[in-house]
Amino acid sequence: MAADLEPARAAALAAARSFRLGMDAQGNEAFVAFVDAVQPALAASPTLAAAVSPLLGPLLAAQERADTLRMADLLEFEIRPRLEEKSSAGG
Repeated sequence: MAADLEPARAAALAAARSFRLGMDAQGNEAFVAFVDAVQPALAASPTLAAAVSPLLGPLLAAQERADTLRMADLLEFEIRPRLEEKSSAGG
């Protein structure tokens, strides 16, 4: 059975929106929620892991640089669509 990716998608979007509004504390909270939600899904689905894992390095690099706009772009325009695609494909 495919993991429910809705919490990860919602957290990714919440983080991206908060980061774009300059609300870094809320963005970081949502980012932690995203990581917590997506981690089990990645472990359970090799195809999802293959789709999302290449973006995690750039995401963490942006976090280290405190580049919240890059994080927002990756979360909303790169990672979230892949989560939606894999969810609609059933895993």
